[in-house]
Amino acid sequence: MDQVRVAVIGYGFLGKWHVEKVLKCSNTDAPAELVAIVEVSSEIRDRLRVQFSAQFPKIKIVADVKEVIDEVDACIIVTPTSYHYPVAKEVLKKGKHVFCEKPMTTTYAESQELTKLAEDKGIVFHVGHSERFHLVWEQIKKGPYKQALRGPTWVRIDRAAPFKGRATDVDVVRDLMIHDLDLLLYLFDEWPITVEAIGYKIRTNNYDFVSSIVTFASGKKCFLTAGRNHVEEVRKFDIQGPHGHLQVDMHNCRLKFFGASHSATDVLDYQKRDHLLEEHRSFYQAIFGHTAPMVSAIDGARAVYLVDQVLKAIETGQIVSLAKL
Repeated sequence: MDQVRVAVIGYGFLGKWHVEKVLKCSNTDAPAELVAIVEVSSEIRDRLRVQFSAQFPKIKIVADVKEVIDEVDACIIVTPTSYHYPVAKEVLKKGKHVFCEKPMTTTYAESQELTKLAEDKGIVFHVGHSERFHLVWEQIKKGPYKQALRGPTWVRIDRAAPFKGRATDVDVVRDLMIHDLDLLLYLFDEWPITVEAIGYKIRTNNYDFVSSIVTFASGKKCFLTAGRNHVEEVRKFDIQGPHGHLQVDMHNCRLKFFGASHSATDVLDYQKRDHLLEEHRSFYQAIFGHTAPMVSAIDGARAVYLVDQVLKAIETGQIVSLAKL
């Protein structure tokens, strides 16, 4: 295989960015070719044919992935969440690699089924948890600040944005908090034991603000908030413990650390990366066999499970004990 032949399924807000990233990967160390865009809206298809006809006349614009499934090696699924499971299942059965936007599916049971299907077929399944691709996490996990992640610690992650009128078909846990539930698993390499949460419906029929507490057996207590009716954009990670205070402003790409033996605060401005482009490169490199996918189907399924448990905690008003996955 000289390059990965790709179909992007869904051309909504995120779909157009995925199309752009596939095209950008055409001349990289993990080359990809955009073969088709699959879009159910005839109006959008007509517009795309005009848009791509001059510069990219070979790209097919179709209504159903069945029309091009035999011409591609991989599919990027950027449909509404409720369609992730049936579309991914159809594609996997055809033996095609999958990059599925988060959340992987609507339910954990669906995620488990897709994970097993991908494993049985020997297929790469990458889930779009783009927040893992901040350069700073690599520096923290492997660098001098990794001590801050150890032992019993207090953790706070705030993720909020003004109301943008999109992704209202899902609650803010599936829309935003899922990023930080996944980050907890990625950063701490341990499984939580309990979850409790509260939530409010403000602008939509789904929860628009949620605050949750996630605890670990090691003594970590993590306070997560996610809101989509906020006065400003906020993405902050704080961890306080016996090794000092570590703070990451993910919105402004700045790390600060005041260690237990420090006399001054370390300040590190890290490079902002194109997370979606890095995801695409990671996906294609995994298909070529160079590396494992950065976010596997197992990772995606675990994040969906935690989302389910946060929502259960809201609905019951109880502390929920988590199964060991």
